[in-house]
Amino acid sequence: MQSSTAARRAVFLTIPAGVIAASVAISTPASAATITDPGASAARYLSQQLAAGDDHLLYDSFMGGPRYANTGGTADAIMGLAASGTSKAQAAKSTAWFAKNVTAYTGSGPAISAGATAKALLLAVVEEQNPRTFGGVDLIDQLQDRLAASGRFQDKLDPSVKDAQDYSSSISQSLALLSLQRVGQTVSPSAVSYLLKQQCSNGGFDFTLDDTTCVSDPDATGFVIQALVAVGGQRDALSKAVTYLAGQQNSAGAVGTVGVANSTGLAAMAFTAAGDTVRATKARSYLKTLQYDCGFPAALRGGLAANAQSLADKKKLGSKAAPDQSDDTATAQGIVGLVGSSYVTVSASGSAAATPADACIATPTGTATPTGTVTPTATATSTVTGPPVITDGPQDSSGGGLLVGAVVAGGALATGAAGLRRVSRRRGKH
Repeated sequence: MQSSTAARRAVFLTIPAGVIAASVAISTPASAATITDPGASAARYLSQQLAAGDDHLLYDSFMGGPRYANTGGTADAIMGLAASGTSKAQAAKSTAWFAKNVTAYTGSGPAISAGATAKALLLAVVEEQNPRTFGGVDLIDQLQDRLAASGRFQDKLDPSVKDAQDYSSSISQSLALLSLQRVGQTVSPSAVSYLLKQQCSNGGFDFTLDDTTCVSDPDATGFVIQALVAVGGQRDALSKAVTYLAGQQNSAGAVGTVGVANSTGLAAMAFTAAGDTVRATKARSYLKTLQYDCGFPAALRGGLAANAQSLADKKKLGSKAAPDQSDDTATAQGIVGLVGSSYVTVSASGSAAATPADACIATPTGTATPTGTVTPTATATSTVTGPPVITDGPQDSSGGGLLVGAVVAGGALATGAAGLRRVSRRRGKH
C-alpha cells in the first residue's frame, strides 16, 4: 500500500439458449483481452491463490527460503471474496484455516495486538462466525480489554521482552471501532474522541497516534472515514477527511504518488462509504486498468497489479509471468473497493458457493446432435450486482502474527510466547 501502511456479488448471468443448425459443435472464442466482470475475475484469482496455499495466502520466499503463511493477507482475501458475492465455499475453507491460527495472529497471554484482534473480529463478522468463540477466542472481550482510559485501543506488551513496542495506530483504532460497531457492541465515546484527536489541520488523519507533528496519511484517512461512517454523528470531521482524501486523487482516479492499487482500493471504499459516488467511480475505473486481462497467463488473470509499472513488467515476461506476493496483496486489498463496497457493509451473506470460471477461456456454446442441430448451452458471464477496506497488527516470522490494519500498516512483530517485538518497520510503498 502507499504511504505509511504496509501491506491492503454473486453474479451470474446466462445467455438464453437457442437452436442453431450445424453438424459440428460450435465454439465462440473469448474476446481478445477483455475482463467483463472485474469483481468476479478478481475473486477467481484470489480463490485459486488461496487453494494453492492450502487455503491461505503465502509470503514470497526470501533468498530461496521457505514460504510462510500470510495470515493478515488471508483475512483480506476472504473479505474480498465476500465483497464479490462469490466463492463462498473457498472462503469457508480459508476462514476455518484462519480460525485455527487466530491466536498466533492476534497474540495471546502476555502479548496481544489490538489491530490484529480488531481485524480478526471484522473477519468473523463478515463471514457470519460467532465472535465469542472464533477459533476458541472471545474476540469481543479481547478487543475491549485493549481499551485504555485515554480511549486508545493499545497493544498488550510482554514485560519480559526488551524494547517491546506498541504498534497500535489510527488504522487499528479505526478497525476496532468498525468491528465493534458491526458486531452490535456499544462503541466507547472516549475511543471515538481519541481517534478524532488524530485529525490534522488539512482534514487528513495521522497514521501515528499522538504524533507531535501531525502528518496526514491517505491510507489511515481511508480507514478513519469508514469508521466514522459506521459509528455516525461526526459529520464535520468526516466531511473534512473526505475533502482531504479527494485532494489525494489524481485525474486518472489513482490515490498515492505511484498509483498503488492498495491505496486506491482503500480510497474507493472510503468514498463509497461516505457516499461520494463520483470519486468512488473514478477510483474503481483506475483499479480496472491494473487488472491482468486475457492477454496474461491464466494464473494471473483477474488479479490486480500493485501499480502500472508492475503490470508492465509482468507483460514483458509474457508466458513466464506468474503471481507473486504483490499481486496477492494488491488484489486482496483492492477488490472490495473495485466492486463498490466497503468494510462498513461487506458481508458473505447471500454469496454464491462457486468460484467464478475463467472468463477468458472460450467454452463450447453447443453440442452437435445426431440430427445435425446444436442446442447452445447457457454461457456464463457475470456482472457486479451489489455495492460492495484493510488491516492487521503484529506479524510473526513464521507467518503466524500480523501487522496492523487491513492495509498492513507499520512493522512486523512476533506474537505469542516471544511477545510483541519489533522485526521491521517500513513506510512508503507496500
